[in-house]
Amino acid sequence: MIALHPSGGGYGFPSSHSQFMGYFAAFMVLHLHLHHRFATTGIVLLDTLFALAVRGAIVSLALAVCYSRYYLGYHTVPQILWGLGIGIALGCGYYVTTEYIPRAYPNSLPGKFRRFLLASPPFVWLRIMDGWAVWSDGGHGDAYSRWRQRWDQKARKSL
Repeated sequence: MIALHPSGGGYGFPSSHSQFMGYFAAFMVLHLHLHHRFATTGIVLLDTLFALAVRGAIVSLALAVCYSRYYLGYHTVPQILWGLGIGIALGCGYYVTTEYIPRAYPNSLPGKFRRFLLASPPFVWLRIMDGWAVWSDGGHGDAYSRWRQRWDQKARKSL
């Protein structure tokens, strides 16, 4: 059994693990809720339950990591809560600045900066794209449809 160190065992303030997981969970939940559209089954209830399960899994993972920091005795509860809070604030702030504002207000400074980057020679040369700006699934549905069509054509030729 691992001994608990309620004093936090000398690790830093705030908990960097909790901070990262707060950031990750906040960014992903905002993205999944505000922009991403999962492939549909055609059954609204099933689609809604799946989307909620994915979001719930992300939040549960973040909370499990936070709890592990306490259970292993690396941090006190305030260190974990501050880390989580800072991470959530940074994740929300980063999402709003880099995703929400450029999409909602294309002529804003973040919107212009995004267009500048995507049109720059290194981005063009490296084929870096923002699929989320064009497709609600980041382009995966369109790519899958094209692949499926080519796959089916090849399968018919081999028969």
